[in-house]
Amino acid sequence: MDDDVQTSISIDSPSRNTNALSIVNSNDTSPPPPIPYVGQIFPDLESGRQFYYCYAGYVAFDVRRYSSKLIDYVIQSKKFVCSKQGESMKKMDTDLVECHKISRKSHNVRESCKAQITFKIDTGSTNWRVHIFVKHHTHELVTSKKRRFLRVNRHMSSTSRGLLDSLNSAHIQPSQQYSYTAMASGGFFNLSYTQNDFYNYRRDGRISACPKDVDLVLDKFENLKSLNPSFFYSIAKDDKGKLKNLF
Repeated sequence: MDDDVQTSISIDSPSRNTNALSIVNSNDTSPPPPIPYVGQIFPDLESGRQFYYCYAGYVAFDVRRYSSKLIDYVIQSKKFVCSKQGESMKKMDTDLVECHKISRKSHNVRESCKAQITFKIDTGSTNWRVHIFVKHHTHELVTSKKRRFLRVNRHMSSTSRGLLDSLNSAHIQPSQQYSYTAMASGGFFNLSYTQNDFYNYRRDGRISACPKDVDLVLDKFENLKSLNPSFFYSIAKDDKGKLKNLF
């Protein structure tokens, strides 16, 4: 959405795991994260996982948890691989449902990629160390314009969830809510989640309601208007003076 557009914005027809990397888009100018290396130490496994996910999100590939080694039910090592590790089935999997064959295609084609990282806990310590790291991929990586759609880069922040909850409380149509959050973020390319993520959030019943949230929505847009003179919005009320719509 261009900043110099000052006309009313129609929002009736919108275009849809937290890690250390909050958002990656085509205009990202942040420095690249460090490249993992064998022997690199982390205070715990989660810190190592977040580091690798951040690296993967910037380089532009998705990650899968692959395997764990346990001793006495305690994890001793953990392996993460590129989502394109392994081989795709030559034939589509089919399920027989109510005597009808339903074919399912996987959107993620496996290409025998060897890129991976394995973390191993240090003996007698709580630290985790990079035990194996394979950097190179056997396939083309996602373009910079599309890497924000990678699973490792998608998450819904507490601020975004709060705004969606507020819009829902204000009885704003679901078809408009995603566009409003994009406006509040400065455009769709600044969102760290997709429209499908938004609908999944609604589907899972995680949107809560609070009558006073209408005022919070209006305060949010007033603040955006003060920060950006080109930002425009207007409201419509019903006969009882209640908020009916946002434009």
